[in-house]
Amino acid sequence: MIELVIQQLLVISFYLFFVYYSFCDGFNLKFIRKIGWAIIFSWICFLSLQTTGNFDLMLILPIPSALAMFLCWQAKRSQLKK
Repeated sequence: MIELVIQQLLVISFYLFFVYYSFCDGFNLKFIRKIGWAIIFSWICFLSLQTTGNFDLMLILPIPSALAMFLCWQAKRSQLKK
């Protein structure tokens, strides 16, 4: 059981690193949007842990991924307007 949680934490850590740096920093998101994304990601991870007893990646990954893409689309759109 402990090994499964460690594996899931490792996958979530890699996901967090890649999404946060490639999307959030790559598209120069404002700091408040980065924090908002991180809070939503953490909240979904916590809910998954509370409801299923582990970090269910199929529940966690879709919403933060879609949110990151949406925030980056907004940032790119606002940069084009300037």
